[in-house]
Amino acid sequence: MFSRIAVEQAFVNKAGITKSQSGASYRSDNKGQTSFLLNLDSKEILQLTNYYNNNFTALITKTNEATSTGKSKIVTNTKILHYRLSPVLAIGID
Repeated sequence: MFSRIAVEQAFVNKAGITKSQSGASYRSDNKGQTSFLLNLDSKEILQLTNYYNNNFTALITKTNEATSTGKSKIVTNTKILHYRLSPVLAIGID
C-alpha cells in the first residue's frame, strides 16, 4: 500500500473537494483496479463520483462510504487512471 498525500489530494482536488487527505492511501492490484482510501463523507463521495463520471467515463468502478477507519473506498480502473487521469493531475501514479 502506498501513502502519497500528493496523489490522493490531487485526486479529490480535481473534483473540487479541498478536504485534507492526510492519512489517505491508495494501492493497485493485479486485477486492473486501484483503490483509494480517502477522507470523504457521503456528500463528497457523490461530488467526486459525479465529477469523474462526467469527465473520465468508466474511471470509478465502485464506491463505499466510510469504514471503521473513517476512510471511504473509491475503486478505479487502473488503465484509465494511468493513461487518462495521471497526465491531467500532473503526477506519477505507481
